[in-house]
Amino acid sequence: MKNTVWGTGYFVSKAAAITYYQPYGYDDVVEAVNRKIAEHEIHIGPPPLEDGETLLIIDNGTRYAIRESDQRSADRRQAERDANRIDGFDRDDLGESPDY
Repeated sequence: MKNTVWGTGYFVSKAAAITYYQPYGYDDVVEAVNRKIAEHEIHIGPPPLEDGETLLIIDNGTRYAIRESDQRSADRRQAERDANRIDGFDRDDLGESPDY
């Protein structure tokens, strides 16, 4: 079974966030990063972790990612499957659509 890894909006430093967003073409990348921080779109420092998660640094050392253990991944997928069931039937089998 593969570990699940996902990137986050958490950066190792403000300078790292500026470096990360530099190629995005902002007129003023420093202002853009300051706005993203102020609006909580991105964060500086490591993200909170839950049991079974480990922290990685990705994107040339600028951004944090989270790796989920095999067991945690399996447990999460099972919980998602269980949440999609009603009285032993899969919601898809019942013709129910998700609330959007």
